[in-house]
Amino acid sequence: MSTDLLQMKYSHLLSYYEKDELRNYPVIYYMGKRRPKLSGINYNFDDDHGDLKVYAQDQLCYRYEVTSIIGKGSFGQVFRAYDHKNKEEVALKVVKNHSKYTNQALIEVKLLTEVRTMDPNSHYNIVRIK
Repeated sequence: MSTDLLQMKYSHLLSYYEKDELRNYPVIYYMGKRRPKLSGINYNFDDDHGDLKVYAQDQLCYRYEVTSIIGKGSFGQVFRAYDHKNKEEVALKVVKNHSKYTNQALIEVKLLTEVRTMDPNSHYNIVRIK
């Protein structure tokens, strides 16, 4: 669905941030269960600990539908989600909204990418990054 059409249909439920954010996505695969957003620091998307507030049927990147929370730790959260683009179940790790965690996550992405390169057929049953 086009961004303009979505803006018209959901305008009353989108925050100013979301209306602007939609312009960055050429294709919208999933809008999620719409809830009115509040204004405030980070538009109230995060809790006091820097964790993203996510609910069942929420969207991530206008592509993934969150179905449940798998786990939560000091580094962030892992969600079970449905990828509406590739039509498959996935696990998504969302890192806390703090720079020290972001830097650590970039190192983890680099390591998991290297593991995928070294084990292209997944013989060693290690979590694979997509």
